[in-house]
Amino acid sequence: MDYRTLCLVGTLVTLPFGLGFALLPQPMLALYGMTPVGAALALMGRYFGVTLIAFAAAMWGFREIRPDGVQQTAARLLAAAELCGLLVSLQGVMAGTVNALGWSTVVIYGFFTVAWARLAMRRA
Repeated sequence: MDYRTLCLVGTLVTLPFGLGFALLPQPMLALYGMTPVGAALALMGRYFGVTLIAFAAAMWGFREIRPDGVQQTAARLLAAAELCGLLVSLQGVMAGTVNALGWSTVVIYGFFTVAWARLAMRRA
């Protein structure tokens, strides 16, 4: 997958989750078995949603980056961020903090970690 396409796919995958968590944290968290959802957990869900929206906006804007060196730097940074998400989501599933749907989050973060890392390592 090329850089521009991955930015678009990343935006299209990330934005709906971000909007869902920012606007409807209780039902989104409940899907993952995180109940009851009190005010503190709902607020953290909203913060997570806003962060995902920011990532989606960054990837949307990054689509237009042209010099290969800058694309590789952006890809390295995004790969590192996705790796952090992969580790946190994997820990949540392994600890039983989330239900089986949490594995979908592991898969999504895993896919984007590998995809961004592949772009970061390509030769200019």
